[in-house]
Amino acid sequence: MDVSVRSGTAVMHLVIVYRPPYSRTHKFTLSIFLVEFEVLLESVILTGGLLMIAGDFNIHVDDPSDTEARSFMNLIHSYGLVQHVQGPTHEKRHTLDLVLTRAADSWLSNFVIDWSLPSDNAGIHFTSTIHRPRPAKTTRKHRVLTNLNKDALTSSITSSLGKSDYQSMDDVNSIVSCYNSAVLDSINEHAPLVEKTMVDKPRAPWFSCELLEERKELRKLEHRWLSTHLTIDCQIFCKARSVYNKSCDDTKADYHRCRIDGADQKELFVIVDEISGGKKSAS
Repeated sequence: MDVSVRSGTAVMHLVIVYRPPYSRTHKFTLSIFLVEFEVLLESVILTGGLLMIAGDFNIHVDDPSDTEARSFMNLIHSYGLVQHVQGPTHEKRHTLDLVLTRAADSWLSNFVIDWSLPSDNAGIHFTSTIHRPRPAKTTRKHRVLTNLNKDALTSSITSSLGKSDYQSMDDVNSIVSCYNSAVLDSINEHAPLVEKTMVDKPRAPWFSCELLEERKELRKLEHRWLSTHLTIDCQIFCKARSVYNKSCDDTKADYHRCRIDGADQKELFVIVDEISGGKKSAS
């Protein structure tokens, strides 16, 4: 896999590599892999931004007596790359899973080998200086009409119309335009436009249109209760809130259940990591 990831002004070029070990069904020696891998390095080493090459190489880089591993390490060093993972990453106590970056770049740190997953290979965690992209913000304008004094607004409109010469106008369009201007000026005086900056948060993938409609109705019930302060309205709101929360829980459970049922082993690890909180996601 070869992708580019942008976060703000930072650009990361990520290459994922998997080299199956030599077998009857995969009769490719390490020498052949090194030739092909060097072709890959030639194509990516001069790309702009930060470079990371990671994956399961099935090379015993921890064994200094392994001639194939030495050939591999000499190759990456000749291209100015450094290998970060120190320690066994396979149940047979060899370092097979590697993370390579340019030696001149120092944007990865705090490497930790994690054996908590039910796999013969360990997971590798590290800290990156690249931050998550900041959520987009939008500025919206609205009027606060909750505490609007209707009598004062009516009086303001009447006063504004009285100062105009609409009675001498013969054209209906001119009269309507004059009236609209008077109303708009009065509303701007008593309920001016207010700007509000809002963060556009990504919606959870399990959040359906039906839940959105339920949430809208719940907000209406909440506003009614806050305006009347009646016990019956409070009870109606609390009951609707319980129903909405249960709908969210059921929908979320159904979504993850379908993902798990249709996932292979690798996808299952990712899903479990998301649900358990190991990976930040909108779950």
